[in-house]
Amino acid sequence: TRWNLARIPYELINGSYIGLAIDVQHGDDYIFTSFLNSIPLYYYHTDKFIVISSDLELLAKVLNLTYNLTDGLLEYYANGTNLSDLTAFAQIKSLPKGAYARFSDKGLETSFYYIMPEEDKQTSFEDYLTSFSQLWARNVGQVHSGILKYGLGFTGGIDSRIILAAIPDRSTPLLYTGSHPD
Repeated sequence: TRWNLARIPYELINGSYIGLAIDVQHGDDYIFTSFLNSIPLYYYHTDKFIVISSDLELLAKVLNLTYNLTDGLLEYYANGTNLSDLTAFAQIKSLPKGAYARFSDKGLETSFYYIMPEEDKQTSFEDYLTSFSQLWARNVGQVHSGILKYGLGFTGGIDSRIILAAIPDRSTPLLYTGSHPD
């Protein structure tokens, strides 16, 4: 059978997802995020229940909360994103990328199933570029041929510029930029 990509949700193709799983046998609820996530997952919990949403404003409205100056709001303003579980509302937490939380009669426990590897402080930026360039050439060399071409969609941000700087031969791929969900 052939996959019909139009029927697969964009978030799954993209590798971004959030979810809820219920362990019926033990009565535990699990919420989780992708480690490449661009979709947030917010939660509010008490000893008796948990409320989850990907929409912070909606969750705050349901809980009848108003904005106050919080550490989460300051963190978002300073970094452009929240790196911790803090949000603009002290009562609402965010599940970080690559994390899961188990809600049971014992309370809520959060943990990570994926943690980004630590950066090697001994490696120079030029060494990283060389290493990336070698990986790039090996991987692309397995795909690129006279029949099969490949393209790269760049946002124009810092990551895109670093990738572009590390590509040894920029005449081979089709490079393009733009903003559109597809």
